[in-house]
Amino acid sequence: MKTIIRAFIALALLLALAALNGCSKDKPAPTAPTGPTLLPPMMKSALITNGKLYVTCQRLKNWGYGDTSLVVVVNPVNDSIETAISLTHFNPADMKDAMGKLFVICSGGFGVQDGGLERIDVASGASDGVLLTEATAGGDLCEIQIVNSRKAYLRVLVGGTANEIFPFYLSGSTLGSRLTYVNNACSDQSMAFDDITLYVGDRGGTTPGLIKVDTATNAQIDTTLTLGLIPAALTYYFTGPGYVVATTTDVQYSEGNVTTCQKNTTGIRSNLLSIGSDVVPTSYNGALYLIDRTNATLTRINGETINTTTAHDIPYAVSLGAASNPQAIAFYSSTKAYVARLNALNLLIINPATGDSIGAVSFAKYALEE
Repeated sequence: MKTIIRAFIALALLLALAALNGCSKDKPAPTAPTGPTLLPPMMKSALITNGKLYVTCQRLKNWGYGDTSLVVVVNPVNDSIETAISLTHFNPADMKDAMGKLFVICSGGFGVQDGGLERIDVASGASDGVLLTEATAGGDLCEIQIVNSRKAYLRVLVGGTANEIFPFYLSGSTLGSRLTYVNNACSDQSMAFDDITLYVGDRGGTTPGLIKVDTATNAQIDTTLTLGLIPAALTYYFTGPGYVVATTTDVQYSEGNVTTCQKNTTGIRSNLLSIGSDVVPTSYNGALYLIDRTNATLTRINGETINTTTAHDIPYAVSLGAASNPQAIAFYSSTKAYVARLNALNLLIINPATGDSIGAVSFAKYALEE
């Protein structure tokens, strides 16, 4: 009998303690308060120069202005963020480096002409100012391709429909006359450069395809080269004799393919590899990399095997994070690269030799509250 009484007393004590702790059967444990939903900082461009990694963050909200757009500087030795450079305009769409400077294209709000081309000194991180405004350009600035210390080419979206190409003279920050033989350039990565010739993917006109430009005279070289499908994005592949690589798509954006054109020739090899309809090519150290933005994958193709239709050397095709919308990859070495993703809170680090994820850099402090 005493044993039963002791058991009842022990049970009563346990229930009393549970009630005091707020964990009784009748009163469930309190849940942690829910914090605000964070919007990704929208990483767009990434490049490595002067031993540092530079990543643009658009920081948009509902595809409009959210907060100051940034260029975030990362030390690739220890993957630490060193600083963030504020941009004069918002919505950075492209960034290139040359002559110790960063050239950042900000599109602002599309159709509003509130963006500009800003130059940043790499050594100091200070802005040299805005070289060109959209009000002067007459449209939305979208892309820059630098060909030498005096000259670049800009893609300008005019009237919200036509992507036009203009020479831009860096010494005087003056815009030249439109290249009238380009009807409607690709809407992303429309230009590639082989150190002599500029290549433009043209989606408009009666013969969409690849256009070669003499950068000394701005004249078209040869005729427009048809690519099988409509060009989507270009890169120059410094492998073998050198190739322009174009990803292509059909008009319904339901399928894509890869086409190449060897340097100093008009020979086109089309329909080499079936891919998605929103794929951006880039190259590094004898390999071609295809970033599929819709499916968030990265595919590596070794050497010149892209020029065949059956014997591609593809060591991997890996996920970069479901729905992460990868935009660009910057290579630090043959075993380390960084992937900027529009819909992620961190900068992904991968081994480009194997495709394995090897780390990440948090960009959460640049996120916005929804």
